[in-house]
Amino acid sequence: MSRWGDEEKKGKGIFGCAVAFTILSLAIYIFVINYKNLENRRNLETAMQNVIRTGYDKTAEVMIGEILQAAEEMGLEQVNSDRITLTKEMDDYNNPVVDVYIEFDFIVDILVTKFEIRIPIAEEVPIIVF
Repeated sequence: MSRWGDEEKKGKGIFGCAVAFTILSLAIYIFVINYKNLENRRNLETAMQNVIRTGYDKTAEVMIGEILQAAEEMGLEQVNSDRITLTKEMDDYNNPVVDVYIEFDFIVDILVTKFEIRIPIAEEVPIIVF
């Protein structure tokens, strides 16, 4: 017996490495083809925060309209006024905040099947007062 063991034992881990590499490769591929959906959600969230933070004198309906306009410019047709809930209120420290809930649905592509998944945007965004 040599220092590294018998020759027939050396090849036994190759199959496990091949399976692990295949699974890892599939996971990376699925992430890459679905990354655009996550990027669209992040861009919509950033646009929503910009609209709300500068909307001290705006009503909720005006802010919803601006959020919808930003979503339309990004090409997100699945976002409409029925999917946005927006309320203006004061927090515990008497600062103006806006509670936002946006239902954001997108289709996840997993090689042979596609299904719809919902990752909502739910935040409490403070309004910047100048």
